Amino acid sequence: MTKKILLFTPGPLTTSTKTKKSMLYDWGSWDNDFNDITKDIRNRLVKTIKGNKNYTCIPLQGSGSFGVEAMIINFVKRNEKILILINGAYGERIKKICDYHKIKNYPFIWSEEEILDVKKLKSVLKKNKAIKHLAFVHCETSTGIVNPLNEVSNLCKLLRINLYIDAMSSFGALEIDVNKISFKAIVASSNKCLEGVPGMCYVISKISDLKKCKNNSDNLCMDLYDQWQYMEKTGRWRYTPPTHVVVAFQEALKQFEKEGLTKGRFKRYNNNLNKLLSGMKKIGFDSLLPKKIQSPIIVTFLSPKDKKFIFENFYKYLKKNGFIIYPGKMAQRESFRIGCIGYIGEKEINKLVNQIEKFIKIKKISVNSF
Repeated sequence: MTKKILLFTPGPLTTSTKTKKSMLYDWGSWDNDFNDITKDIRNRLVKTIKGNKNYTCIPLQGSGSFGVEAMIINFVKRNEKILILINGAYGERIKKICDYHKIKNYPFIWSEEEILDVKKLKSVLKKNKAIKHLAFVHCETSTGIVNPLNEVSNLCKLLRINLYIDAMSSFGALEIDVNKISFKAIVASSNKCLEGVPGMCYVISKISDLKKCKNNSDNLCMDLYDQWQYMEKTGRWRYTPPTHVVVAFQEALKQFEKEGLTKGRFKRYNNNLNKLLSGMKKIGFDSLLPKKIQSPIIVTFLSPKDKKFIFENFYKYLKKNGFIIYPGKMAQRESFRIGCIGYIGEKEINKLVNQIEKFIKIKKISVNSF
């Protein structure tokens, strides 16, 4: 595939030319110049959430799911119980991780289209004193819903429960401030709102909390304490790092800071969201979620019931014209998803919407038949 393709997905996503060009050179993984890049990235990521010298960032080779698994198996002991907030596929994935590692877990499940009932959650936690940990997906990209981080953090702090945040799709676009929220660990990856490429994830925590994880991991490659200790001592990764991914990530972080960090990125993504919603509404599509809980990360649109609308044909048409979107990930309803993140803006959003309108007209699809 040589034609330029724009990704309207929640990651991997469209990256800038500068980020792509940064991967044209080879690096020695033990070389001091490369070690300096790793150190720089770690510092920049901690500063992104207003962290200070008491916090550290532990990068790992692997996807975001790799990072989520590492966070859980390092911080939660096998004889302890964790509550998992589930309103989509990524909450379900955390439960699958816990089940796989035989970690006692309590799933708190609610509709993927509704805001979390914090009062009900509080009641459940008060009745189950054995629960010492809580795992939470900040932005659930199954639908694009933003879950209430501040409220959950405040509740966990009140009840002295350890909070673990999957910020995979929110880090760098939605505010996360260590001075405003309380957590044990937060995990994200290189290929989402920071606009790097896939292949690297990272966990951020207080150094004092990380030290308590020594010997907790039952997986050598995912041992966060061991990775951190080795990096602090040598500056190097324990095992072969994704060198090109790391260098591209540093370049992406420089662009992130130039744009105005989280506030600047949110502004662009939120503008993308508004243009997408208004453009799709003119065609006849309404988004699944109300604006109050809709993230500027990815939007779910319900598929028309018109039998002439076949997602596979829709996808192929858009791809042929230079755009890639995602199928829906809802359990109950047919849908598709369009991302607002990546190195895209209003111009690219308008081009995508125009192609969607052309497809609807060519196929003579009744869009309002949901």
